[in-house]
Amino acid sequence: MAGPMQFKQILHQKSHPTPLPPFNCCHRTPSNLRCLPLNPTLSKKPSRPTLKRHFILILTFTLLKRVTFRVYGLYARDSRFKVGDYVRLAKNITNKSKGASRYSEIMASLRNLGADHSIQDAVKIRLENKNCYEGFEEETRYILWRYEEYLAQGAGTQINKEIREQIWQERSADESIEHIFPQSPEAGGAWDGKLKKNETVENHVHRIGNLLLLPQPLNEEARRQGFAAKKNIYAKSEHLHMVKEVMKEKDWSQATITKPEQKIIEWAKTAWADRSD
Repeated sequence: MAGPMQFKQILHQKSHPTPLPPFNCCHRTPSNLRCLPLNPTLSKKPSRPTLKRHFILILTFTLLKRVTFRVYGLYARDSRFKVGDYVRLAKNITNKSKGASRYSEIMASLRNLGADHSIQDAVKIRLENKNCYEGFEEETRYILWRYEEYLAQGAGTQINKEIREQIWQERSADESIEHIFPQSPEAGGAWDGKLKKNETVENHVHRIGNLLLLPQPLNEEARRQGFAAKKNIYAKSEHLHMVKEVMKEKDWSQATITKPEQKIIEWAKTAWADRSD
């Protein structure tokens, strides 16, 4: 089994017997890695040492998720990558071994796991002006969903439960990812002239700034429509905050694609960065 999965199993074996909620990460990581979020239960009156250990484990898993998605998702490393490092660190934390008993030591060890995979390089390799769709659909759905959660938190609202189910019920991620600038625009249609001279659709249509989470029926309805017509369709799902952002635009062109792309990249630099002590 791959290291990240064993890391999770070892850390939870003694102190967290209850199953964890599902965590949809990406298809390149081990399947059980999708159960990483920590949601342990505590006794009604836990002791101070128990609370401290509980808090440390929560921070451990928070950083572990950041490092893991950066390495296996953004850098697309094979799931066998650094297996031994993950397993050794998990055992050391569980046994409170030397070098893995204090909070600062655990954080340093986790950061070391992803030391060669910085978030700054990751966004350049994977997100900045790149094809974020073909062969990367699952990761992109996860990235966009995390970004949606970020926007909702900033607005002080909760994500609609129904829309969450609609986005994640699709087994194929591409069914819930809408291309605002369509993949195959109609010749002589509404999208003519929206790209700079000598630019091709293939160079821009799969950029993350041109991608939007949308329930499958609306995604199907939008397809090759012009931007004005698409906005009318998007309005049916306006409770998605990223949809609201797109709805503010009067037009959609190559220049427009860059704006949300840069916003997502700047957010990603924080979302999957190492936690500072």
